[in-house]
Amino acid sequence: MWFCTVAALGGCAGEAAGPAPGDPSPPAVEELNEQSLRIVGAGGLQVKDSPALMAGAEGSLMCGARYALDGRERLTCTRGREKLEVILHAAEKRAVVLHRPTGGANDQRTFFVCTSSGNGPGDLPSSLKCTKKAPSVSGGGGGLASPFA
Repeated sequence: MWFCTVAALGGCAGEAAGPAPGDPSPPAVEELNEQSLRIVGAGGLQVKDSPALMAGAEGSLMCGARYALDGRERLTCTRGREKLEVILHAAEKRAVVLHRPTGGANDQRTFFVCTSSGNGPGDLPSSLKCTKKAPSVSGGGGGLASPFA
């Protein structure tokens, strides 16, 4: 809806107005594009997500497997019916995160690229600031998709 405001010199400026009272259209729902992860070591290695990666999820993701190769660390974490893979590159202060629900018809994978900071348990960072990243399909890869450039 547009309306005009009469200015001192008699001009008219268009200004956007909000929805009219009683407008039945609901506000747009934003998709989760930003994510904060904290890596803690209390009671075993855990990842705390904010906001929760899966609606209704409570508590931390518990990490069981940890692998190191060529300056990269890979953490495999679970919480209920969801799985989180974190691949950290400490020297570059970067990470790639893959989140997916398990055990159901919904195998919707979500990828994030992250920057790391702080000193967490062991030689891991304490926090990751992440942005959603859609995988890209590169030519000659047999149709494989990857969140890496």
